[in-house]
Amino acid sequence: LEEALKSIGLECYLLNPHDLISGCCSLIQTGSNVRLIVSGDVVSPKVVYMASHWRCDCIARLPASVDHPGVYRSRIHQFMQDVRFAFEDAIWVPGRYECIERADSKIIMMKEASSVGLCTPVLTADSFTAPTCDSGSGLFRKNLGFPFLISLNKKKGYEVGVTVTNTHYDPQQHQNDDQPWQWQTAIKAVGQVRLYIVGQRVWSVCWKKQTNQSDIQDYRQANQIEERKILWEPCAIPQALADNVLNLMRKLGLTVAAPEFLLTKSGDYVFIDLNPCGD
Repeated sequence: LEEALKSIGLECYLLNPHDLISGCCSLIQTGSNVRLIVSGDVVSPKVVYMASHWRCDCIARLPASVDHPGVYRSRIHQFMQDVRFAFEDAIWVPGRYECIERADSKIIMMKEASSVGLCTPVLTADSFTAPTCDSGSGLFRKNLGFPFLISLNKKKGYEVGVTVTNTHYDPQQHQNDDQPWQWQTAIKAVGQVRLYIVGQRVWSVCWKKQTNQSDIQDYRQANQIEERKILWEPCAIPQALADNVLNLMRKLGLTVAAPEFLLTKSGDYVFIDLNPCGD
């Protein structure tokens, strides 16, 4: 991305919250002026592009001198927050930080998606226990929050990377573990459709399930657990669907996203995620 921007004469700087120390970054306030210094250069951004969500909870590149990772991550988080507020008048892509956070809230996003005419799962719930569901396909138990993070393992006494996949809920197998989960009506699907949207432009691809795959199987389960080869092919989507997604993005204050849909046997597109920082 840096090379592409520089090739058309646009100056750019990379601010990597996973490795801020190597960028020699400083944020300095004097009087009514705030300066961001990156590798010795004073930077006053007109546009801030967030290639991914700031994940200060999963920073892996800890300096060797750091003995308290949680404290270090907290400080990095505050550093990025100070940068955010210092340049909040710039153009933010895909949108302001708070707009991205709101679009990552599945409960609110599904409510807004339904209001603009998109087909959504019957139920999405944040709860410690499985809600009552009359659907014949049951529920998916989904991770509440990001699917990957770094956490202290109390039994081992050190930090580990934790990845959580969405699972079709089985009341016999999934006992109450005193943790909040996100529950969603399982959708019987023959494939999955992904869009990529920049401004008013929409690209679309589709992955069709094989005959030996379950119609309620999750993409992440197929890709990461079963290690199936996933083939995405360009596809055409109804114009009304594209228009509704663009309306949703306007409502949420976003200009870039990678929405996902499950394609049912009857040809319905069921909206399941927006991915405001792309995917």
